[in-house]
Amino acid sequence: MRNEINLYFASNAPNGPTPATLWLAHKTVIRGILIGRAAYLKRVNHNTLITLLKRVQDLHRSNQANPTKILQQQIQTTQNEINEIHLRKANAALKKLKATSYSMGNKATKLLALRLRDKQAQTRTQFLYTQSGQKVMQPTQICNEFARCNGTLYNSRPP
Repeated sequence: MRNEINLYFASNAPNGPTPATLWLAHKTVIRGILIGRAAYLKRVNHNTLITLLKRVQDLHRSNQANPTKILQQQIQTTQNEINEIHLRKANAALKKLKATSYSMGNKATKLLALRLRDKQAQTRTQFLYTQSGQKVMQPTQICNEFARCNGTLYNSRPP
């Protein structure tokens, strides 16, 4: 990374573009380098996972043909490695979700809209029984029944 940054500044002379343009171009180059590195690491991790899965399949076949303790231990250690890779992915996703939740906070975003929609669905009144025992399911009828009930509650005489 350091060599690539030095190469960038060596190829872009400081007396050429303005410092602001040089800085913006530098940020773009660094972003491209980081994206390339992330893609490389993702590809390496994916290939490692595929190799481990193929190894588990081969070990299972060998164990079915000729079961031994050594093969069972190798299967177990390989499965533990696979589980560790999946655990690292899950932890990374959880950290990303926590960071997103922290940075968004209570701002009006899609994340907050999803949370509020779920909360609203949980607290929504689906139906209501009137005084006469009828089941009311229409939202306007539910609203009218609440208004009638609250009106009698707050307009009654004090005890």
